[in-house]
Amino acid sequence: MAGLRKRSTYSSEHTRLLRMFVDDGRNVISTLDRYLASLSSGGFSVRPLENAMRAVHSIKSEAAFLEFEDVRRAAHGLEESLGLLRKRQLQPGTKLDESTLQQMSTACERLRESIGARISLSDAGDRSSDRDVPAEGSTDISSLAGIQAHSPASTFGADPSLFRLADRERRAIQEARRHGELLYRVRCEIDDSEPLTYARLYLLLNNLETAVNVVRTVPSVETFTERPVRHLTALVTADCSEQEIYAALEVDQINAVELTRLDFESVLELAPGGDGQGPGILLGRSGVQLSLTPRNYELLSLYSYELTTQLEAIIAAEESRTESERRRLQAAARLASRVRSTIQRTSLVPLSSVLDPLHRFVDRLAGESDKQVRFTIRGERERVFLPVAELIADALLHLIRNCVDHGIEPPDYRSAAGKPETASITLTVMRTGGGLSIELSDDGCGVDESKLRERAGVEEDGEWSLLDLMCAPGVSTRPAADVSSGRGVGMDAVRHTVETLLGGTLRVSSRSGDGFAVRFELPEGASLLTVTVFEAGGRDLAVPSCQVIDVVELTPQQIREDVGGDTYFVMGGEAVRVFTVAREGRATQYHEGWAIVLSVEENRGVILADRIASEEVVVRSGDQPNRVYSKTLDQYVSLFVPVAL
Repeated sequence: MAGLRKRSTYSSEHTRLLRMFVDDGRNVISTLDRYLASLSSGGFSVRPLENAMRAVHSIKSEAAFLEFEDVRRAAHGLEESLGLLRKRQLQPGTKLDESTLQQMSTACERLRESIGARISLSDAGDRSSDRDVPAEGSTDISSLAGIQAHSPASTFGADPSLFRLADRERRAIQEARRHGELLYRVRCEIDDSEPLTYARLYLLLNNLETAVNVVRTVPSVETFTERPVRHLTALVTADCSEQEIYAALEVDQINAVELTRLDFESVLELAPGGDGQGPGILLGRSGVQLSLTPRNYELLSLYSYELTTQLEAIIAAEESRTESERRRLQAAARLASRVRSTIQRTSLVPLSSVLDPLHRFVDRLAGESDKQVRFTIRGERERVFLPVAELIADALLHLIRNCVDHGIEPPDYRSAAGKPETASITLTVMRTGGGLSIELSDDGCGVDESKLRERAGVEEDGEWSLLDLMCAPGVSTRPAADVSSGRGVGMDAVRHTVETLLGGTLRVSSRSGDGFAVRFELPEGASLLTVTVFEAGGRDLAVPSCQVIDVVELTPQQIREDVGGDTYFVMGGEAVRVFTVAREGRATQYHEGWAIVLSVEENRGVILADRIASEEVVVRSGDQPNRVYSKTLDQYVSLFVPVAL
């Protein structure tokens, strides 16, 4: 069919993954700068080396997925240098010779340049598309979490009548959801310059119904002959691939097709009788668009979290209160918790937004290694916080590469072993009572535990588990590393992501000759926050970035002290109070460093920092709300949240 333009959610998925690469790339550059500085000043140390290897291996996986060959090869070159340094098994504090330092610096610089070039191209692309970005102050709340095809304003606005469902249509959608089908909006642009356009429309619908269940069309079938039709929009449910849907739409006179994945809950809420049509002052509205900037949205999330935790702390404190006061406090805590959960729900995205592109990744890896692989995803409709989804995707990139490179055998080997030539990799996502369970399994050759023990130098009856062996630095079943894998870093990076960054648990199981499975459980209740990580007076800390309005380099003239000994920072003729966050006796040097300017409501304050480490997304857990794990520093840091200035 000539002229068909196939457009799906791939573009938004690719953009999101590109932004993930940009954010991680900046963190990798910061990590490498810190690592080189520590090598030059403090000598060799194991922990910074392993942190650098994890960071480089992760960015290499992302570059391979995005087909950034220059970044992948530069990362591979740096991995070679880091691997050689690890094999030397130096004592901590050992000073490196100038030749080794220069080699490391050159490899780091090559990767830094390749990542920087990709970041510059990405930034230029973002600027060139500014005309498509909503003005600040009118952002749809769902887009703040990266949802581009699930909000009423962006997806449903063009065809509002499509979602005025009759009872039977609502029941059809609910039944499809129970059966695990997917929900799509199909929009077709029709060339009406030729006669018998309506005949083509009937053919189009007949073809479409062979692949999917057509719930509703706009215009309706009954009106096809009443007036010329230039656009047809259909609401469909499907248990087939998007490629099969596109194949069904290949009909003459159809000039363009747009296929958009929808969210069941949002569509059902928009329909009459759904939750979105309940009584009240907004009766009859299909959705509400809030005027929030991304910064204000994150402030709203932060304040709701702080309100909940502080009320819970007040209730837990042993103070004499009347029964009436206790009931009021408990009611306030419940309300604050409901506000927080409502805000959190607006930040959820379906895991499909980061899982769907993995199909292409598997296809490419299988093609590069001359293997045949069928990849299946189950449960991709589960919804999680976007940054958590991206961390999950990052871990899965490592695991899938391990499956294809290490576990899946070539077709002739599988055939000789009585297996189908096409291997199977299955990703299963399930909601459990305590959170989210994700399992990746294959039917390959499994893991040779004896070989791992031999290479790790561990006795057969040693206490090391299979997971410990697979995550041991430098231990791999491959005899030699190549540009894809074999350095014993991938599983270590996965364990770091799941256990340290997300607070989950990781388990592996293997059957010799019959497959491998890895499963991680992620807890509910974790909150995500963008923070600015810094060092002040020998202490590493973080402050919410939504409260940071500027970071400026210090000059001695900007620091003043009043007669009472309080310190002020002078900016724009205004004296702003300085907060002390450094350890006692380790004051920040005022002649150098940075000023982190904070804003709470109309008030300003300043934190003096010796060094700015990074800006990154961290997980804030309910049991330790005042400590967060910094990926850049590879350690926990104290979280400073100003509630008043």
